[in-house]
Amino acid sequence: MTANEATWLHISDFHFRDGDPYDRDVVLNAFLNSLPALVERSGSPDFVIASGDIANSGQVSEYEAATNSLTVCYRLSS
Repeated sequence: MTANEATWLHISDFHFRDGDPYDRDVVLNAFLNSLPALVERSGSPDFVIASGDIANSGQVSEYEAATNSLTVCYRLSS
């Protein structure tokens, strides 16, 4: 990579919501489990973009769940 290049990881539309997290956790855990291999293959991204709907209805608990998951994502991609 040259000085003029940057790499990023873009994740979008989590829609964290209260209630049974099974569906979310299946997809989220598959994504988080794949990150180390992605980083090994492509290197750590220069930055991570999380966009779209993070929480489903704006509840504090939804943002807390998102914060926890995004923290894990950051740690795995660093």
